Amino acid sequence: MKIYQLKNQSPCQMMGYVIVTNGGKVIVFDGGTADTTELFREIIALQGNHIDYWFITHPHHDHYSVFKKISEEPGEITADAVYYSPMDPELAASDPNRAGEINGFNDAINNTPFTLKTLCLGEIFKIDDLEIEVLGIANPDIKEDVYNNNSCAFMVTEKYDNDNEFKLLILGDLAIKGGDKLAAMHGKRLKADMVQMAHHGQNACEKRVYELIAPKYTLWPTPDWLWTNTCDPEKPGEGPWKTLIVRGWLEELGATPITSLEKTAIITVDKGDVSVTYYHK
Repeated sequence: MKIYQLKNQSPCQMMGYVIVTNGGKVIVFDGGTADTTELFREIIALQGNHIDYWFITHPHHDHYSVFKKISEEPGEITADAVYYSPMDPELAASDPNRAGEINGFNDAINNTPFTLKTLCLGEIFKIDDLEIEVLGIANPDIKEDVYNNNSCAFMVTEKYDNDNEFKLLILGDLAIKGGDKLAAMHGKRLKADMVQMAHHGQNACEKRVYELIAPKYTLWPTPDWLWTNTCDPEKPGEGPWKTLIVRGWLEELGATPITSLEKTAIITVDKGDVSVTYYHK
């Protein structure tokens, strides 16, 4: 498989992944901010302008805005179906500061020309030589950091001959309680070769969750200022974020980080071997 980790096209953090199977099927996780739409269109055009499966992890604008823009103006892009887990309206309303987030997401959902489908916990999608298992859906029982903790989680498994396989874990923006719930549900089943770092790599799943995952590679959907924890350029590394701490956890676990700080990373997984090249932007 080939994994495109889209680079943020504005200073804002965002998350967008495009996965292409060895058979040519196209799978999208989120997409990013509206500023990423042009880049997203370019990547999808390279694959024939058709998306077979589009998964939205949760209703934060830096994850769903590309979906909203494409829904408004699909152009040549077609999609078989878009999958998501609805957030409880009362829970969404419990954070009035995020009213714009859920309203924007609901607008996109209500007006998209694409077929919508609701994710089910434990659901498995078989796509060429990939299996995608839904490990987590919206969490109405978690009453804090509600939007991040409503992130869905997915295990993407590429299967090879002789029962060998490569596993990629998608965590979206899962925060501490959501990560702990996922760990309690699945335990050692979270073991994966590669993991997308939750919430852009900080203020999210704790070290104990990453210890269960024990990844060889980490995907960081993280802008340069967040990667270096820098708010003021004259004070590098002195920002308020936990990125440097989390980077330290994964270094201790021996994981190799894959970033898109300068350009979109193109990660090729060939029978378990990982290589990285870069798109021009």
